[in-house]
Order: sequence, then structure tokens, then C-alpha cells
Amino acid sequence: MKLTYQFRIDQFLSNEQYNQIAKLMSATAKFYRYCVNVFSFPEQAMKKFNVVEEKELFLALKKKDFCGKYNINTQYANSISREAKDKVKLFKEHNKDLMKQYEFRIFDLSKQNEKLIKELNNKNYKQRKEIRQIIYDNNRLIEQLNKKHHKAEKATINCGEKHLQKTNLEKWQKIREDGNFVISLHEPYNVFGSHHFKFKQLAKNTNKFNLNLEVCNGEKINIPIEIKLSKKDRQNKICDILNNPLDYKSSFRLVKKNNKLFVQISVDITLSKENVKSDVFAGVDFNNGHIDFCIVKENNLQFQTIDFKHKDATSNQRKESLLLAIKQMFKILKENKVDVLKMENLNFSKLKTKKNQIKAMNRMIHSLPYSRYSKLMEIEAFKNNITLIAVNPAYTSQNGKKLMEQEKDKFKNNTIHQIAAYMIALKKN
Repeated sequence: MKLTYQFRIDQFLSNEQYNQIAKLMSATAKFYRYCVNVFSFPEQAMKKFNVVEEKELFLALKKKDFCGKYNINTQYANSISREAKDKVKLFKEHNKDLMKQYEFRIFDLSKQNEKLIKELNNKNYKQRKEIRQIIYDNNRLIEQLNKKHHKAEKATINCGEKHLQKTNLEKWQKIREDGNFVISLHEPYNVFGSHHFKFKQLAKNTNKFNLNLEVCNGEKINIPIEIKLSKKDRQNKICDILNNPLDYKSSFRLVKKNNKLFVQISVDITLSKENVKSDVFAGVDFNNGHIDFCIVKENNLQFQTIDFKHKDATSNQRKESLLLAIKQMFKILKENKVDVLKMENLNFSKLKTKKNQIKAMNRMIHSLPYSRYSKLMEIEAFKNNITLIAVNPAYTSQNGKKLMEQEKDKFKNNTIHQIAAYMIALKKN
């Protein structure tokens, strides 16, 4: 997962520098669209580039002779082609998930119709009429789902806003041609970092930097910038990332929004898979409507439950309430000087497509916003410098129940979810 910071730089540019960057954005946009087409239709592209494997396409796009036609260097070509490849891969995976959902719904409706047809003979005239109407409605819904399935199967990526293409073709073409981003992705194999998109601090412990940017045809421009944000902690974090881009595995992106230029810094955040020794650690158990956590500090246990909105609320209200609950939890963890936090490593993607699921389990996996919770946990852990470890959730509740039975007096005032959080805290990866 990536955490993104952003700050504005167009006020530091001269007119000439702004035009040079606009020209570079136009070139990268054309190259990006070409790369998207290549990875969307790899078989046709392999014939054109005369290569045998799909991996060789990536190398062919980065060649100086080819990317030179777009007036960009090989480093830009590398970052843009990787971005396009990831975009196409994500798009195809999303479409596969959509098709699985449609197939599951079609299967479910077909089974329902078979069951209703068998019941027809044992019903009176009025009941048969109602059942036939349900069968008819189900068949129409199956037709619609089949159309959506076929559309998802044949879908391709559209570079640009689709509604503009229908309403204002000239504006849509202009947006496509102008482009709106320049990108420099983190390269783990390049120990020297990026040379075409680089920040250099002018003096120690200051917020003033020089942005060295390579534009079209190998020309380089230097932009003196000053990072000023209302939140000082965020400003200091950005300065630290710019000074140590390789340590943070950071990628840079220059983005244009309403003719204003912003630098976006993306930092890789990953869940730790190693056991970190700590005197003060905690475990968290996530449930519908509440978060339960346990802090283990010198054999003393501190249990707490924080509620968040789950029912009778809009999507935005639920998201905001969950975020506030997680922030409140991390504030308590920080006050208790917790270094390590353990959470369950759950994945419901396979269970969601499983047929003949138990109703209670089906309701739980579809209503629990685990993906959102996991992302928010990673972000807050990164901000608070707390190591977040994902552990195997197997037998957490069962072991918690056994512990409660064995030590009834000790845990008589605690819930099963709080004890589950304690079991998670004690778990090894």
C-alpha cells in the first residue's frame, strides 16, 4: 500500500519552465497511452515488436531508439511503462472479480427458478401466478447480468474521461494531448536513485530544496522550491522523505490540476512479517461496530473497546467514524509507549465468491469493511512510528474462550473480543 503526500510548486516556476514541463507532460501522456494499448493487447504488440514473451515487451518499450521518438529518456519510459502495466493488470483483475460476481448471481437466480418451478404443481391458481411473475423477473435479471458479464469480458481501458468523449470531443482530445502527469517510480535495483527527477536540500534542517528535472530532448531545469505547510509534522516528514528517498522507497509524480502543478510523493507502506521484540506491545481485534485492543505492559494488561458507527449511517459517516476510532486507539497506544501492534491478517476475497455459503458467514464477510480498516491501520501506524504486524487469525476466539474458562476471576469483566485481542497480541507470526 502507498501513502501519498502533496505540495504545490507552480509558483516557483518561470513561464519558460512551465512550458517545458507542459511539453514533457504531453510527451509522457502519448507514451503512456501507447503503453496501455501494448499491455491491453499483448499478442498484437508481440508481433509488432517481433518478440516471443510478454516480458520482452517491457524491455522493447524502454529502448532508447523507441522512447526517443516521444522525446523522453529511458528512465521516464521505464517508470511510465511500469505504471501502464500495473494499471492494465489491475483493470483486468477488477473485471475478473466483476465477472465472478455476475456468474455467482446468475447461478443463484437459476437455482431459485428451478426450485420455484418444482413448487408450481402444489400451489393454487393465485400462488402459481405470483411464482410465475417471480420466475419472469428473475429471467429478465439473468439477461441483464449476462449482458453486463459480456461487457466486462470485452472491456478495455479508456484514457480520458468517458463522459467528455460523448459531450465535448474537442475538449476530451485536448485533455488527452496535454497530459497531466510526469512520473518517477521507485526502482529497488537502482542504488543511486533517480537522476531525472531529483530533490537536493539547499542547507541542513531547512525546507528549501532544488528540484532537478529532466525535460524533453535531455534538457535539464533547476527549480528552487520552498515547502510550506500548515501542519509542521507533515512538512518535516516530507523534507525527511525528500532527503532520503531510497530509505522510504519513495516515488515522485508531477501532477497538473486546473493549471496548477503539484508534486506527489508516494511512500511504500507494508505490514511487517517479522517478529519484533518489544517490552510494550498490543493486539487488536476488529469487529462490526467496535474495535477491541489489549496493551501488554510489564505483565499488566490494559483492555479497551472503542465503538464506531456501523448501522443506520451513510458510507461516508461509517468511514469517518472508523477513522476517528482508529486515531483514538493509536493516541492511547502512543500514550502508553507501544512499539509493536499485532492485527489479524484476514482475506475475504475467496470467501465472497464461494457458493452455498452459510448465511451468518456471508453476512459477516460482506458487511465487515476489513480492506478499509487494514489501509487505515497501516497509514496510522506509519504516522505514529509503530510497527504493525499481521498474524495468522486461526483459533484466536477458541483459545480466548478456553482462557476465560480457565481464569474466570481474572477475566470476569472482559468480553470475548477483548480476550481475542490479548490472544492476538501474544501470537507469533
